[in-house]
Amino acid sequence: MQILVDQLLLLKNCQDALVDGWCEGNGSRCRAESSIDSYSSLGTSPQDLSDLLVPDFHHQSCCGTLYPDKFASIPTGYLGWVDVESFIQILSAFHRRKLSSKERNFLFSPAVFDPYRGTGKHRGTGNIVYVRNVWLDFEDGHLQPKELPQLFPHVQMLGTNTFRHTAEKPRFRVIIPTTQPVTPEAYLLLYENIAWKLEDAGYFVQRNRKRPRTGQPRSGLDWSKRHPTSLFYLPCQAEDTQESFFFDCNDGARTLLDPMPWIENGEVSLQPELPAFCDSNGNDKDLDQARVGRAIAAWRAIPKGQGNEGFFRLALECKRAGLDPRQVEEVLQNEAEFARSPSERKSQIAGILESLRKGPTKSHV
Repeated sequence: MQILVDQLLLLKNCQDALVDGWCEGNGSRCRAESSIDSYSSLGTSPQDLSDLLVPDFHHQSCCGTLYPDKFASIPTGYLGWVDVESFIQILSAFHRRKLSSKERNFLFSPAVFDPYRGTGKHRGTGNIVYVRNVWLDFEDGHLQPKELPQLFPHVQMLGTNTFRHTAEKPRFRVIIPTTQPVTPEAYLLLYENIAWKLEDAGYFVQRNRKRPRTGQPRSGLDWSKRHPTSLFYLPCQAEDTQESFFFDCNDGARTLLDPMPWIENGEVSLQPELPAFCDSNGNDKDLDQARVGRAIAAWRAIPKGQGNEGFFRLALECKRAGLDPRQVEEVLQNEAEFARSPSERKSQIAGILESLRKGPTKSHV
C-alpha cells in the first residue's frame, strides 16, 4: 500500500511526512522525492508541471490537487490517476488515518489547477485545466449515507465520514468517479443535475434562502460546494472513531458516471430548450435560439467582477432574440445558478425585468 501511495501522490515539496503519523505502522516516512521519481518527466519546481498540466481533456494523469490549508494558493501536489480501483485504494488508505483535528488534514480539489496560467490568480476558475470525479458534501440533513446510493442505483459511488460526522448529525462525503475529465462548466451541470435527482426523490436542496415545505426532508447537500474550485478535507477517521465509515457501492448494476448522457439528458442542459414564443394576440413570433445559446455561453464565461453587467446583457440578448418576459425570467433563474453569487443575481431579476419593460438605458445598450 505504501508503494501505491508514493506512486499516486505527486508531492512537490520535500517534507518528512504528509501529516504526522498518517503512515504510522508502515516503517517509513513518505518523502516527496520518491513520489517525483515515479514521474520522471516532472522536476521539483512548480513551473516544471507544464508537461502535465496541458489543456487536453484526453490527458488523464491526475484527478485533483492537494493543498496544505484553505488559504494556500500554490498546490502541495497532485493526486495521480491510474484507474478507479487505485483511486479507491488510496482514499481508503487516507481514511485509516487518525488525526488530532481536521485542520491537520490536507485539503483536496477534484479540479487540476495550473497556478501559473497567467490569470492573475493561482486557484481560480481560470486556473482549472480539467475536473475529474464529482465530490459532494452533506451536512445535517435527513438523508443518511447508505440511503444516497439507493437514489442512484446505476452509478458507482464512494461514501465516507467527515471528521465531525455522527449518526445524530450526519456530515459525510460522497465521491462519484467519472469516466473522463470535464470542463468546469460541465462539472457545474453535473452537480446541478444530481441536485435535481435529489429533489425528484422528495428531498429539499438548499439552493438559496427558500425553506423546505412543511414535513419535507432536507437532503443536506452543501450547495456552496458545487463550484469546482471548492476544497474538501481528505478522508480520515471521525473524531469519534466509532462513527467512521468508508464504503464503495459497486455491484454489478453500477458503472462509472459517464458525464455526457447526464449533461445531454439531465434536467439542466448546456443549451436549454426554450418553449415556443407566442405573443398576447396569439401570433407566432420567431425565436432566435442560436442567439439565446450564444448569450448563455457568453454569460457562463463572464470574468469575475462583471457579473452584474453580464447578467443584464444576458437578459437583453434574450429579449432581442424574441423571448417574452416570462421566458427571460426562466433563463435568468436558471443561469443565476452558474454565477459566483447566485443569490445576488437572483435578487437582480425583478429589477432587470422592469428595466427591460421600460427599455434599457443607454449605458446598457
